[in-house]
Amino acid sequence: MKNKIRITFFCIFFLLSHVVVGSVASKSTNEKLSEQDRVFLVSLFRASGFDEAYLKSVFKDERIRFMPDLVKQNVINIEKPFSYKQFLEPAAISRAKNFLRTWRTRLKIAEQKYGVDKEIIAAICLVESRFGRYKGTDPVISVFSSMLLGDQEKRKEKILTTFKTEKEKENYSKRLKKKSGWAKAELLALFEMEKKFKVNIYELNGSYAGAFGIPQFLPSSYLHWARAADNGSRPNLDYEPDVIVSVSNYLKAHGWKKGQAKEKNRKAVWAYNHSKVYVETILEVADKLKENMKQKE
Repeated sequence: MKNKIRITFFCIFFLLSHVVVGSVASKSTNEKLSEQDRVFLVSLFRASGFDEAYLKSVFKDERIRFMPDLVKQNVINIEKPFSYKQFLEPAAISRAKNFLRTWRTRLKIAEQKYGVDKEIIAAICLVESRFGRYKGTDPVISVFSSMLLGDQEKRKEKILTTFKTEKEKENYSKRLKKKSGWAKAELLALFEMEKKFKVNIYELNGSYAGAFGIPQFLPSSYLHWARAADNGSRPNLDYEPDVIVSVSNYLKAHGWKKGQAKEKNRKAVWAYNHSKVYVETILEVADKLKENMKQKE
């Protein structure tokens, strides 16, 4: 009975914390793109190598929306360290152990090929999306389009009026400029995903930051490091075998080596998410899973 109560509490806490973290995006006012918006977006990509007719057809799609509150959330992006504690709760560790058991053969094969500990793969899938339960509902193409539109002078000025000091306005403007450059690169990667893998980029949903699938890859990460486990032509980040090899490939490419000093492996996890609390949580979850395996032995 106590275990049931604990599990129920964990589920409620997890749900509430995700509601808090995603509340800005979910409440965002979604605006249809104007003809001026479309012309502006097409103009940004004229020198990208993509045909103008293709670009016009992309931004003409009425499923794309401007989400102003999401722009502000991406720029400010206040991390809430307390929300990571839930992944160290017994119910979360139990779910990770189930993942290790269910996919033990696939994980063993990937571990041998890439040299990435299976417990780290489980930890990342747990923290990123709770093994696919919380992948996000924001249209990825709208996320990046919104970042570019949010950097337009009139729209930027409107948001700047919500800040009290000139320093806050200056910091926001600088971060917005940097984020809009990032968004442009991710949109280009998204276009490449459609071209190379025939991905339906209009129906692809993810987090407020444009990450999608169980491991929450960005489009650029998908292009560089996503892999299909069964020699398929298109990696599917909602399919666990593809997730396992894709995350393994990513971490190996960023320096992870099984058995090397934790400090060096920590850098590989940092590449996945530039957050100290994220990195420490991933490593602690993995340690808990390893301890459990030793106890069984």
